Amino acid sequence: MPTSVWSKTSLVGIHQIYTRLSWVKEEQTPAGSSRSELVHYTDVFAANKNGVVPKRILVQGQTGIGKSTFVKKLAVDWAELDDGTTRDKQKDILKTFELLVVVNLKEVSKFQSLKDVVSCSSIFARKDKYLTDSLLNYISSNEEKVLLVFDGYDEYRCSSNSEIYEIFRGTELRNCCVLITTRISKADELRAFKDMHAEITGFSGEDREDFMSRKLGGKAEAKELSRHLFCQNLEDLAKVPLLLLFFCTLWKQGKSKSFPKSKSKLYLKIIQYVLDYKQGKDSPAR
Repeated sequence: MPTSVWSKTSLVGIHQIYTRLSWVKEEQTPAGSSRSELVHYTDVFAANKNGVVPKRILVQGQTGIGKSTFVKKLAVDWAELDDGTTRDKQKDILKTFELLVVVNLKEVSKFQSLKDVVSCSSIFARKDKYLTDSLLNYISSNEEKVLLVFDGYDEYRCSSNSEIYEIFRGTELRNCCVLITTRISKADELRAFKDMHAEITGFSGEDREDFMSRKLGGKAEAKELSRHLFCQNLEDLAKVPLLLLFFCTLWKQGKSKSFPKSKSKLYLKIIQYVLDYKQGKDSPAR
């Protein structure tokens, strides 16, 4: 069930960026909480060592780390399962689901019921909104074949006062597989109900170097920027794809001179760049 239309170019970008993101999963053991790296994102759907398949999956990550890109990647991979292209064993787990429904919670942040959320999201074109009841009936009649993905719980105003919360809690649509993405700050609201808890941790050092090389046109520039980020204690921020993109943009403008000394001024400069870019796209009069 597509919620958006992406151009071929944007799909390539999604694949290129997403394949470089790192994941870890959090598990509770007798000794306490432990974290281990995931080989592939589809591992979040795999059965645990006791053979139990997770039904409630919580995916967290800091702002700009790639949560929404992950959701798009998931949707694209699921949609391409039967198009004749080469596929791997890791993605075959997605064949378990006959229906994938993706909802951007930011779009429907003021709606509490699942019906309103589906109807007011971009799942259907305006002229097809009448299909909402049919979709919900199919979901309730085929729960074990359905994957519900709610992206951006941290931007959902209704949060715990909603049917979405009750669904993840397991009081409704218990047999559906439900995945929710959120910033770390809101993850605690959902942590008690998850069967699988994973975090997108961003670019590794090698991936950062490769990303910078492509954006800056060569390894020499990438190494120079990498040294500057290390000296300015910005390496952790560079794990975030969105921030690394801005760092590359600032570097193109004037190398180290484009980077203010304090992080607060650096963020202000990034914001100013976004505003200038937006203004440049508008008409001169605006």
